[in-house]
This record gives sequence, structure tokens and C-alpha cells, in this order.
Amino acid sequence: TGPQNLIINVPPGTCKSLIFSVFAPAWMWLFRPSWRALYASGAASVVSRDSMRCRDLVKSDWYQDTFQPAWKVSATQDEKQHFATTAGGWRKGTSAGGGVTGERADFLGVDDPNEAKEIHSKAHRTTINDNWWAQAFHNRIADPSRSKRGLIQQRLHEEDLTGFLLDREAGAWAHL
Repeated sequence: TGPQNLIINVPPGTCKSLIFSVFAPAWMWLFRPSWRALYASGAASVVSRDSMRCRDLVKSDWYQDTFQPAWKVSATQDEKQHFATTAGGWRKGTSAGGGVTGERADFLGVDDPNEAKEIHSKAHRTTINDNWWAQAFHNRIADPSRSKRGLIQQRLHEEDLTGFLLDREAGAWAHL
């Protein structure tokens, strides 16, 4: 349950990536093992880091012993940025601005899509907001009536992705 679209704004250094991009998928699979999530971040290194952290967590003895899920990480889809469960769920990472053609997910998660060092560039904001989000990423959901979208980021500019969404789609997003 909860809102279909949620924006969370928090300052840096508050474990937002761990909670949102690492722990949340591991938690969701305990209740919906076939849950499919597509995660994006502004930095390719963060995409890889968080995907590997999530994969390592669900493969850990602690997770397996504590929760005893009826699934494992699939031996046939076990990559750094894309791994699957044997129950049909998966987590795939991409960079904000990266290609996502052909993918459909139950959840679209976006973690700090705007690069702080580029935020004052109108071209950067247009690339993330108009070219990537509005024209490519936002519609990668599997079921328009049930799939969810989440954005977590520190505010960097009035026209960062949060500002863009609150300006253009304010009624469609819950904002925390």
C-alpha cells in the first residue's frame, strides 16, 4: 500500500542509499519474491556499489539464516548490476541518463539522480529531467495501476528532479 509515487528529500550522509537502494529490495523480497525493481542513480559507481551491497546482503548467511526465504539468488542471473531471485524477482541498476529500453518493473527507484558538480548546468538538468525521466524512465513500470515510483535525493537546485516533478506532476507525488 502507500502512495504510488513518493519523493523523499533528505540531506547527504543519512544512509538514504542504504535504506532505499539496498535494504528496501531485500525487505520486499521477503513478502513478494517475484518483485522486480529498476534502480537508477546519477553516479555509475553508486549504481554498482548499491546493487552489489543488496546482492551480497541477500546472499549472506545472516539474511538466509534469519529470514529463510524460499528463494535464492539465481545462478543464471547474478551480475553486479543485475541479479534475479529464483522466484522471478530481480533488481537491475542503471545510471540516470542511461538506457532502459525494454525493461518493465514493479518499482522504479531513483537515488540522487542529479550530479552535484553539474547541477548548475541547464543542459544537465534537461538531460535528467526531460530527456531521461520524462521521455524514458518514468514509463518503465509493469502495471500503471499498481507499480510504484520512488525518488530519494538531497535538494541541490530548484530545477533538480524533485523540483521538476513537483512542478509538472505535483498531484501525482507524495512528498516527504
